[in-house]
Amino acid sequence: MFPSVKSLDVRWYPEFEPNWDNRLFRELLLRRIDRSKRVLDYGCGRGHVEEMNFRGIAEFVAGVDPEKQPTTIHFLTKRASSNFRAARSLMEMLRSM
Repeated sequence: MFPSVKSLDVRWYPEFEPNWDNRLFRELLLRRIDRSKRVLDYGCGRGHVEEMNFRGIAEFVAGVDPEKQPTTIHFLTKRASSNFRAARSLMEMLRSM
């Protein structure tokens, strides 16, 4: 978590436990995701937020991030590289499924 976000959480939400927002967002998404859905995580980053792991819940999970450093994200079915062309190809592949 970025220090600025952490400091905002401490200041404005001191009664909440760490990563409360990730858990809340996951709960909201789980109401809509099932084995018939495909998920595109635009801005997936390094994949260090475990609450965003939807592999095995959705039919297909793909991640795209503008980050230039290639990484391995274990909870994605597919990860596109950092350029726009790769992201566009991935989106077209998802549409055709």
